[in-house]
Amino acid sequence: METLKASLPWLFALVLVSGAIITSASALNDCTVDRTRVAQGFAPPDPTPYVNSKLTETATSINSIHWVNGVADYQYSNTDQDFINHINGLYSSNNIVLTHTHGGSSGGSSFMTFLDGYSDLYDSDVNNWLDSGGYFIFAGACKFAQYSDLGNSFLNKGFDGYLGFEGDVSSVTCSCFYSAFFERGRYLDVTVSNAATYALQTTLNEWDDYGGTDSKEILGSQYLCLAPSDW
Repeated sequence: METLKASLPWLFALVLVSGAIITSASALNDCTVDRTRVAQGFAPPDPTPYVNSKLTETATSINSIHWVNGVADYQYSNTDQDFINHINGLYSSNNIVLTHTHGGSSGGSSFMTFLDGYSDLYDSDVNNWLDSGGYFIFAGACKFAQYSDLGNSFLNKGFDGYLGFEGDVSSVTCSCFYSAFFERGRYLDVTVSNAATYALQTTLNEWDDYGGTDSKEILGSQYLCLAPSDW
């Protein structure tokens, strides 16, 4: 991910990852936000304050969804297995998961990379390590959705939908998109498709550029709601 502009104008949950801690609101966390891309560092100009502020807005919006008990907010996942362990460690089997990290594709498969820089998460890893369950996963990583294998592995484990990007995405526009997506999606019976359309326009309004977020891809149900009124 690359930043877009030279000028860039953080109440929630448990965090425990390799000594990285953010505040805790609930021991019954059923959702998680992963900020690995921030820990991986940026080339100047450093957008960390902006990106972190948007991720905090995102976590707060997720935590405000009526059925959510808490959001585990991780500064990073050191390895691909750490990331899966964070999901497996959530309190319930209905989960919203957001990760902001590097991604790519190779040999017809998509993958995500975490802090160590070499333990790439492929579909086979999800199949081997992830417990059954889930609800919705948003993978904010370049090329996560270029191929459907990685996303489908989450669906096969029980997630009802996922959102990812087919191409390269900018960290600043990507984090803006997260914030707007969950700001809209936290309301009753708003579909993920509707929230994604809102987030895309918000990103364009703020940055005068989609920054790759227009390559968004939703697999699973387009009509999935993060806050269904019948729950």
